[in-house]
Amino acid sequence: MTAGELKFALQLESQLNHIPQPEYRQLMVEALMVLSIVADCDPCQSLGGFLNMDEILQNANLAFLHEQLAENGDATQCCCGNSNIATGVCGAAHGLCIHFYDCAPSGRYGTMSYLSRAVLQQCRKAPRNRTNLANGDGPPECVVN
Repeated sequence: MTAGELKFALQLESQLNHIPQPEYRQLMVEALMVLSIVADCDPCQSLGGFLNMDEILQNANLAFLHEQLAENGDATQCCCGNSNIATGVCGAAHGLCIHFYDCAPSGRYGTMSYLSRAVLQQCRKAPRNRTNLANGDGPPECVVN
């Protein structure tokens, strides 16, 4: 199944519908949008094996909390007070900070900024294997699980 097929889109939508919290589902959609943009720009051809989107969202949340701590932002009231970063303290869905959910998508401190950093961080971890395209085999098959 390739990313351009209707079957892929339906499978992806089905997986997203299994996420009960709408705020977390929205962040997941935003992360997938960032991932598709990164894939289009091709900074790393292969992200290697399976991609844990929950891990990407957790890393974006941690980046948010580090900046909140440095800027003495609102999240210092719950998830990063007393110079400690503790995820899930405020009780928001999937252990992310409630203030991360409340961020606007765009801008310097927007969720897309943190998600972009987390996706690119995942790219840096990926193996740099481009042999399938060099051999003319085309892009690898996409699997939504």
